[in-house]
Amino acid sequence: MANGKASVAVAARGVSKIFGSGSNEVRALDDVSLDIRTNEFFTLLGPSGCGKTTLLRLVAGFESPTRGSIFLDGEDITAEPPNRRPVNTVFQSYALFPHLTVAQNVAFGLEMLGRPRKEISDTVARMLALVRMEQLANRATSQISGGQQQRVALARALAPRPKVLLLDEPLSALDLKLRKEMQIELKRLQTETGITFIFVTHDQEEALTMSDRIAVMSAGRILQIGSPEEIYNHPAGRFVASFIGESNFFEGTVHNVRGNSVEIRMPSGDMVTAHSLSGKPEGSVTFAVRPEHVRLEQFGTSGTLAATVTDSVYFGTDTHCHLELDGGERLVARLQNKVSGGPGYEKGMRAGVRFDDGAAQVLAD
Repeated sequence: MANGKASVAVAARGVSKIFGSGSNEVRALDDVSLDIRTNEFFTLLGPSGCGKTTLLRLVAGFESPTRGSIFLDGEDITAEPPNRRPVNTVFQSYALFPHLTVAQNVAFGLEMLGRPRKEISDTVARMLALVRMEQLANRATSQISGGQQQRVALARALAPRPKVLLLDEPLSALDLKLRKEMQIELKRLQTETGITFIFVTHDQEEALTMSDRIAVMSAGRILQIGSPEEIYNHPAGRFVASFIGESNFFEGTVHNVRGNSVEIRMPSGDMVTAHSLSGKPEGSVTFAVRPEHVRLEQFGTSGTLAATVTDSVYFGTDTHCHLELDGGERLVARLQNKVSGGPGYEKGMRAGVRFDDGAAQVLAD
């Protein structure tokens, strides 16, 4: 920390990356700027083709930007080759050496750096303990599971103590249960080592589970950067709101604005209070409400929106009630189930819809 502010490990300034030319030109990154803090678990999140892996490769030095600069600890490393950067990468394919043991795989990078034998031995032991693989040190990597191979790849990447560890969707090959376990393990490793992690994924759950901050990307641009809570509860626009979790979207016309509180008239004539975190909205707007912030009450209750249940889907922990407002808008309410069963709203029933205070968010686009 300096002057109460977190230091910056990696910075991008006005970075663009263009592949091809003319009619075949592809703009993978379009004027991207961001700061990634020291000792931060930072995630680049977005759909396939959004530019997240390209940005990761620019930090690693595997690609060069068409325009802009990459900085590491304040130094411009844009022209530095990969082997001159204190950065390591864990790929989707772990790229372990099958003819070497677990310990030999972890030691390989240190040997290439010419580290003393004692240092290599001590570091390998420490890294295997960190990833909880001590008992398999002498096992061939071809004889261990996918989850164990991922741990070995992490230990090998962490062994030289890089300033930054880049992770390119390293959990994608694992089954669901193991992937969830490794999400917790990755965050533990980042916390214990104090190394800056930059993680690439298209999986919103991975991003929300592990990250200190998330950058949501689309079409080569960063749409929003924030903590998981900020991204989820206060999405900057419709793409972010739809990509991170589920949202109900509504259209309406601004009737009155008081600070961050916006009164919106829906097509049915009903009035809804929403919140706006960017400017003073006017005219036609879109607002979003998460399904878990939709409440159902007795039909006709004062202050509720009249609706009809069009479907009810039981999910064990909760039930998703699909509804149609009398104004024609469709939405989903996610209702917590009880020990005795579902919440009791069945297809065809009439209900009153209410949004939790602060749940309706006016979107910037």
